[in-house]
Amino acid sequence: MVRNIISGRGFLRGFSRVMGRETCNAACSSRRSLRLVSRRSQVRAKGFTLVELLIVMSLMGILASIAIPTYNKSVIRAREATLRKDLYHMREAIDRFYGDHEIYPDSLDELVEKGYIRVVPVDPLTGDSDSWVEIPSNDNSGIFDVVSGSEESGRDGMAYSEW
Repeated sequence: MVRNIISGRGFLRGFSRVMGRETCNAACSSRRSLRLVSRRSQVRAKGFTLVELLIVMSLMGILASIAIPTYNKSVIRAREATLRKDLYHMREAIDRFYGDHEIYPDSLDELVEKGYIRVVPVDPLTGDSDSWVEIPSNDNSGIFDVVSGSEESGRDGMAYSEW
């Protein structure tokens, strides 16, 4: 009897003996209704409704419309910062070359050959290391300055070739 009381079926059988058949039917029907509710929730848990999917998709669209322009601005900012850094280092190398040899280098490759820079950097705007525009000195004895070969303008409106 103790074993039957502990298990679910034994409990209902023992319960019906004590309380009568009507009570057992009520308890059994409420148990059946719990099974139906749990089955319905299991079926519901298998998928999403169309409204739920539409809400999620619209939220993802809103987030994407905010995130993509922010991402694009940060990419442009990073490219401009890299351009400034590369121009600074190349101009500094040209000045050191002039200070050591009292003439300007013939090309950026000469700066690499003499060890003033390791490699000619890639222009972050064009993606090519050969696109740098070398500006000759006044007496045409070598390159005096270097600028980007990009035809685009920066965030401040100034052309990259004028930086």
